[in-house]
Amino acid sequence: MKLRFLPWLLAALAVGLSLSGHFAERNWYFSFEAYSLFPLFGLIAFSLMWSHYAVDFLQRLFRFEPDNMYLPVTRYLVLFSLLMHPGLLAYAQWQAGFGFPPASLLLYAGMGLVLFILIGMLSWLIFLSFELHRWFRDRAWFVWIQVANAIAMLLIVLHAIELDHPMGWFRYLWYFYGLTMAIFLLKEYYDKARLDLPKSKL
Repeated sequence: MKLRFLPWLLAALAVGLSLSGHFAERNWYFSFEAYSLFPLFGLIAFSLMWSHYAVDFLQRLFRFEPDNMYLPVTRYLVLFSLLMHPGLLAYAQWQAGFGFPPASLLLYAGMGLVLFILIGMLSWLIFLSFELHRWFRDRAWFVWIQVANAIAMLLIVLHAIELDHPMGWFRYLWYFYGLTMAIFLLKEYYDKARLDLPKSKL
């Protein structure tokens, strides 16, 4: 019971730290312009997804049940943020005369960083494909979407570091996200592999 609301705390902490790092590097400047808003939704989506993996990791260690509303609410927030993140950028680029996606999105960071924009676009498509869990979670092939989703989480760390160039503690926060994601995934797949081992007949 004591750990029931821990997922909410982790989600709030991750989102709070990510947004604080973003604003701290911009002298706490805030604007309702699309160019200023779109990164915030990317940070929110990633932070909430990171909290999902963190909660799964902690559940494997401490065997607790999270609050029933945690996953439904945060998953819808993730979906909304995933749509707003490139959507606002696409709108801003269109208003600035750069046309429509995907070309307008590739133009945003310049040709030298196209690879990291493409990484973001690929990861975004993978994250959206995970929404199929509502209908196909029990299908055998869905495990590959889960694997792709895990890889996409690691790729987004690279996407964020190379495109946003975080400095100071905010950069170390991204390193922390990447390292802990690797730990979460190793624990998850270790547990799954152990369960798949043939039972001893002794």
